[in-house]
Amino acid sequence: MAGEACETPASELQVEDENELPVIQLCGLVEELSYGNSALKTETEMFEKYYNKLEPRDQRLPPLSEIKISGAEFAQLRGRRRSKSRIGIDRALGLSVDQKCELVQKELEDTKEEIRHMRANAERDMQHHEAIIEEAEIRWAEVQREVHEFEKDVVKTISKKKGSILATQKVMKYIEDMNRRRDSIKDKLRLKNVSLKVQRKKVLSQLRQKEEVGEALHDVDFQQLKIENAQFLEAIETRNQELIQLKLASGNTLQVLNTYKSKLQRAMEMSSSLNKEILLRNELLEKIERETIQVEEDRAKAEALNKKLRKQLAEFRAPQVMGYVREKILNGDLEKSIKMWERKVEIAEMSLKGYRKAWNKMKTTNEQLQAICLPGK
Repeated sequence: MAGEACETPASELQVEDENELPVIQLCGLVEELSYGNSALKTETEMFEKYYNKLEPRDQRLPPLSEIKISGAEFAQLRGRRRSKSRIGIDRALGLSVDQKCELVQKELEDTKEEIRHMRANAERDMQHHEAIIEEAEIRWAEVQREVHEFEKDVVKTISKKKGSILATQKVMKYIEDMNRRRDSIKDKLRLKNVSLKVQRKKVLSQLRQKEEVGEALHDVDFQQLKIENAQFLEAIETRNQELIQLKLASGNTLQVLNTYKSKLQRAMEMSSSLNKEILLRNELLEKIERETIQVEEDRAKAEALNKKLRKQLAEFRAPQVMGYVREKILNGDLEKSIKMWERKVEIAEMSLKGYRKAWNKMKTTNEQLQAICLPGK
């Protein structure tokens, strides 16, 4: 607004000399003036909004956009402004930069507050619509379930037995069940509503008590609470730092513990494998010791037999030739007699088998004769 009073003489001088400027400079001047006018329009609208908030509704001036001025009045006003600007250019009334900055900050805070309220309202509306959609989906699922049950319980029975009393009974029973189910749901919702009302009263009483306690507090108490809150926040921060350090130490300890656990696992596996190998080696050693003892015994037996054979070899005397011949002939005769007796034994066994067969046959014949004779008696 102050810039408007300051820029008016310059603009009037530019208008006076506009006939002497070329077209390109005139276009640039028009663009610059339109940009300045848009900025001044924005500032004016912001000032009007701020002024309307401060002044009562009945004392407010009409906006500049609503003021209608004729061409002659506008020319007269322009002439007055030109004369006034020529007389007192330095006496320009308007807002300072600090006031403009304060006004813009207040407008920014108001805009942020409006955005926050709009966001809260939008979130509330969105939650409301989401609840409506969820309720509609639940209701739609219930309707589909009821339709499915009605088709399963009633429609199929009616389609099978048209005009029968059973179909009518089915429909009436279904309607009674539905009414009974709705009555039970209504009772449950009524009880839930009563409990929610009691809970709401309790919460409201607690809130009222908290408000009364808050009204009883003084500035000193608030300052004390702020100091205590700051102290507690510092203590919480230190505790958090200590907790972070302990977590880091715990993480390092867990890492070292996992390393030692893996080493212990490998050592246990190696120990178990070594124990198995030691057991196998011990069994092999016992087997070798048993074999060694057996070999020692066999060696002792072999040494004793060797000594005996050596002794017999030392005491051996070759027999005479005629005695050897006689012994040989006698041995051959004995072998022949053995073979002959074995042949006789075989013949006797064969004859015994024949006698046994004949005896068995005779025995069976006698039994048959006895069986024939006994019934006649």
